[in-house]
Amino acid sequence: TEHTYWANPGGILAQYYIASLIDMGIVGRNEVDGNLFNISKEGDFITGKKLADVFEQSVSNSSLTFLELLNSHRPIDFSELEPLKRDFDMKVFHNKEEQQLLIEFLLQNDYPRLVINNSSHRSTTIKSVLEHLSKTAQELSGQSFSKHIYDNYVPNCSDITYWGWYAYYLADQWQYWATKIFCEVLNRLKDKGVTGPSVCAEEFAVEVTTEVVSSMHGEGLSLRQYIERLTDVNTSDQITEAFTSLFLLYKSNVQHIDSSSINYQKLNLKDENFCDFERLINRWIDDNVEDFIKHYIIEEIVYKHYRVSLRKLHQTGLATQKFIIEDGRLRYIDGWFSTFTSPRIDTLKQFLRDLELIKEEDGLWTLTSSGKDLLNKLQNEDAKR
Repeated sequence: TEHTYWANPGGILAQYYIASLIDMGIVGRNEVDGNLFNISKEGDFITGKKLADVFEQSVSNSSLTFLELLNSHRPIDFSELEPLKRDFDMKVFHNKEEQQLLIEFLLQNDYPRLVINNSSHRSTTIKSVLEHLSKTAQELSGQSFSKHIYDNYVPNCSDITYWGWYAYYLADQWQYWATKIFCEVLNRLKDKGVTGPSVCAEEFAVEVTTEVVSSMHGEGLSLRQYIERLTDVNTSDQITEAFTSLFLLYKSNVQHIDSSSINYQKLNLKDENFCDFERLINRWIDDNVEDFIKHYIIEEIVYKHYRVSLRKLHQTGLATQKFIIEDGRLRYIDGWFSTFTSPRIDTLKQFLRDLELIKEEDGLWTLTSSGKDLLNKLQNEDAKR
């Protein structure tokens, strides 16, 4: 109905899962009716038929009991489902053949039906996670893993998957600190009074800029001079912390801008990324620090937010702007918050745990003996290439 959460006519399958199942080669669209789907049966990869067959072996006679209950056309008591719990437990593999086939399934090419220009980002990431946990027990999250790759990234690395995680970390840091600046601008705007008179955007930007430049001790310096002498973030002021963190990221990575731009094009990633921020700094590198910060607050924070919010309003009908702009004057509406994004390392972690390749103890993760064997196998395969 109109108010049903599962608005997709294909239900939860079509809304959330079918695209991934098709990409990974398990299913395909029915040739007669595109709204129906068939499991894949043929191909030099782990097909849906192979997974279905080994799953059938795993659930044994429980599948017949399950179907009999469904076809009974009567209310089913929980006690009747109790005997099915063991065979249908999604996190325990009584059939090691199914477990091994699922490991091979995760490690095969990202789009196994493709012959040309295929990728193996998933298997490379899995190997990287196993290597990350191979020496000592580690925390394992999207942020900790991407930072590990970033900290150990070899410039101009030929493996584009490793570069992808390096670029992901930079993009995530960029969006976090830029959003932090946005949030602090909103806080300062709020301090002017929610119901009071609007403030001149230009004067407001100058006021915030003066405060930030004083906090970072950048008076009279060009952007180049300030960045060259910047070594760490040493401030309690959050907006100053955000700017200096971005400057340090620029300083450490600007030499990779050309190679990163090429890789973005190879992966058809054309949206905004950290390279755009580096280019922006390059255009202002010989201008005063205060000129750049004022420009960034006015153009990249205030006006850009308003342009984006108006576009969203036009597309969705939802008002998302956090302040009003009228005749060059600002009035606060609402605040915001900054967070890091969450790559699906947590999902991968659960897969690897269920497949008994990694284990957790006191919040730290390490390899099982099966995980060590798999890592050795993957490393040996790489050495032979």
